[in-house]
Amino acid sequence: MRLTPAATLGMLWLGANQALAIDSSEYLFVPTVTQGEREIDLHMGAGSSGALTGAEDNAGVGFGMGVTSHWFTEMAIQYRKKQDVASGFDALEWENTFQIGEPGEWPVDLGMVFNVERPFERYRTSLKKDAPSARFGPLLQKNFGKFQTNLNIILEHHFRSMGVPSFQVHYQSQVKYRYSQPLEFGIQAFGRLGSGTQTFSGYPDEVHRVGPVILGRFAIPGERSLSYNAALLFGTTQRSPDRTLRLQLEYEF
Repeated sequence: MRLTPAATLGMLWLGANQALAIDSSEYLFVPTVTQGEREIDLHMGAGSSGALTGAEDNAGVGFGMGVTSHWFTEMAIQYRKKQDVASGFDALEWENTFQIGEPGEWPVDLGMVFNVERPFERYRTSLKKDAPSARFGPLLQKNFGKFQTNLNIILEHHFRSMGVPSFQVHYQSQVKYRYSQPLEFGIQAFGRLGSGTQTFSGYPDEVHRVGPVILGRFAIPGERSLSYNAALLFGTTQRSPDRTLRLQLEYEF
């Protein structure tokens, strides 16, 4: 079947729109690792539509372990439901966090994240097949009394990309007040500095979400614990969801 120019452009747009989906269940990576600790991680989120983006729900469940005092690894299955697109299991993800140095050894605690994602589904066009992607970058953390700040710069590479930039730049940030172990609160922000056609773009075409977060940890007898964090994020650009509600639960044992 021969495609008309209009159909070709439309299919390219659909591919770019899916490849640059905004994960409403995205959570903050931290640079610290606890050797021997195992965890079951459940994360989910619901993003409303924006001026130029559709509504999307995401969820994932994973199992991870601190293999050494400086390496944490986790395998997770991701689920995705997007407006006007078939929903279902979206990808298999392998997440790795590497702690560099010991907490407090340097002025800023430092780590690295390296993730590989293999999608389950193929795009519904003949122009682009869904392909694996990799994310990597530094994780920074600094304590100021009862305040803790985080900033992560993450590069994402799409293999065999077509119609979208092969590299994208993301950031994650948080400022929290450690009121008590069961209850902490602060502000989170997540963003992407590019558009569907450029690695870097003007502010209106970028994705930026910011809002309040509550989080904490409950100790359970038997050296176990349950950690949570929940945030309500507000989009600040036309490419961002107007609102995103996200939740993460971690059972550590």
